[in-house]
Amino acid sequence: MEGIEFNLEPIIAKVKSLMKFKSSFTKMVQKLEPDDVAGINKFLLKAANGFNRTIGWNTRPIETYSIDYLYRLEMIEDYIHLTNAIKSIRNIPVATIDRDSAKRIESKPDNPYNWLRIHDSLANIENERARIGKEIEMELESLSTMLGSISEDLSKLVGN
Repeated sequence: MEGIEFNLEPIIAKVKSLMKFKSSFTKMVQKLEPDDVAGINKFLLKAANGFNRTIGWNTRPIETYSIDYLYRLEMIEDYIHLTNAIKSIRNIPVATIDRDSAKRIESKPDNPYNWLRIHDSLANIENERARIGKEIEMELESLSTMLGSISEDLSKLVGN
């Protein structure tokens, strides 16, 4: 996604690392012994629960939940849309005037921008974008930790 301000490279590296276990895990499951079922089940439940808490999962209506929510990173997409909206609004000449000056100009009867009061709304959008940005950073950190934990567990499980 163009304009992304978040570094996803560590997450991508961890996912690639997890993918290296695919053939080992598949072989292990194919040769499954009854005693191994509980350990594999515990691992799969931990992984599923971890992925269910990943970025953007709780920001969408229930009907959009699907198995492909992880890679869409919709919260980051929302952040980018907010950033683009702020940039567009900042192209309006009155948006370049500081809030105090705008308040003074608003009170004058010959104000060419009297119809456009956007400073408070723009500040609210910028605050919301900052809030979402912090949440994304926290979720990226949480996702990284979770992927690392799953990778360690998988390594122990397949015996690497």
